[in-house]
Amino acid sequence: MAWSSIGSEYGASTLQAVDAGMARPEDLAGKDLNGKIAVVTRESTPFSYTKSAELIAAVTDAGAKAVILVNDRPGPFATQVSRVTGTAIPAWSLTQDEGAVLFGRMADSPTGNKLQGITGVPQVYNIAMMVPGGIPADPTDAVTAENSTVMKSHYRSTKGTRIGDVDSAIRPIEGVVFDVVNFFDAPLDREEWYSTGSRSPMMKDIRWWHRINPDRADISRTVRDGLRTYQPGEQREQTWLGAANGPAGPEASQAVREGDNVTIPEMGDSRGHAGFFENDADKRTARIYQDGKLIREAPRLLQTTLPVSPDPATYRVTLDTQPAAWFPLSTKTSTAWTFKSSRPASDKESLALLWPMYGLDLDAENTARGGRTDHFDLGFALQTGTTPDIRGVEVTMSTDDGDTWHPAKVKSAKGDSYKVTLRNPDSGYVSLRVKAWDANGSKIEQTLIRAYAVR
Repeated sequence: MAWSSIGSEYGASTLQAVDAGMARPEDLAGKDLNGKIAVVTRESTPFSYTKSAELIAAVTDAGAKAVILVNDRPGPFATQVSRVTGTAIPAWSLTQDEGAVLFGRMADSPTGNKLQGITGVPQVYNIAMMVPGGIPADPTDAVTAENSTVMKSHYRSTKGTRIGDVDSAIRPIEGVVFDVVNFFDAPLDREEWYSTGSRSPMMKDIRWWHRINPDRADISRTVRDGLRTYQPGEQREQTWLGAANGPAGPEASQAVREGDNVTIPEMGDSRGHAGFFENDADKRTARIYQDGKLIREAPRLLQTTLPVSPDPATYRVTLDTQPAAWFPLSTKTSTAWTFKSSRPASDKESLALLWPMYGLDLDAENTARGGRTDHFDLGFALQTGTTPDIRGVEVTMSTDDGDTWHPAKVKSAKGDSYKVTLRNPDSGYVSLRVKAWDANGSKIEQTLIRAYAVR
């Protein structure tokens, strides 16, 4: 039996099972399914996933509170319904033999099924195994906090949206990985457990690659983490899609110069998860200046060739983005980096880019309370992850999508961070403009229109 989900509104209840045939109009005519479990015989078709969704929708419209799909032929049976399509009621699947037992009971007397609802899905188990020499006779392995990494993950988004994620376990010998995107309701806080294993010391060599799809209608829009390894007993925490959202850095940015090629991701979140706009509806323009002269304009900065001299020079790279309506924040971004560079002596060299690190105090929907004085932390990092020697910081804010700008108060805080003070409007959005420069001639100028929401 495959269990999908039961919403908390169901609580604990016993529902009568009713034979709904193949859920055709003639099968449902005169059938009382209101508040009951519809038991449907599913006809196998080449498009069984689509058919399953249609059957569930039909009995839902007839008033069923849950549905059991029974296979129409012998053998294993598992089906799925895309979260994009969605189901309004919980659904299970049974093999033909399992269904025959249920139909037999229903024929003898009214048959009830007890359901116990749960709220949400607080844990996800990312389980992988790697045992050398072949499949062991007993492949079972216990999953415990001692042999796993437990990650507390926070997914930020507008309430009622669905986002997708893929988390791949990549073994040392694997060069190609195929995955299926799993969609879930956001915003969401959950624990994610990662195998580090107790059966083989080789488990420490598995690398995990986590990607998020903020737009359920187009999975080419992806924000990704770097490849990570986990250790037994680790406790970690991370936030995905947290504002402010702009070009990401420094850890996952891959902002490097390789010969005369530069790569800078076009989108990311406040924790450095990075991505590129793969859909032409998402506008982006990159410009590259050498010693004040425009030398190249390109639609993006993905492996753009720079016709530059190998001699030392000062460069200014600008990146303007305007994603389509699928993402409600950072509707327009403009980022300009100034830095010094020459052709690297080795194959690849990190660019001396400054990255702003926003510490906004927002809720799960990237929203702040309106009508009050607010504070947030602001830090800066270099591509190497080291802390730069910052010599100046300026921050301005706008409440009318950039038509007018007002200075925010910036004060040095503990360590190498800054405390920014501003006044939120009663509602709407706050746009931010940040400028900073360091002792080595690097500068960052970044404008984020609708950096976060206010209510």
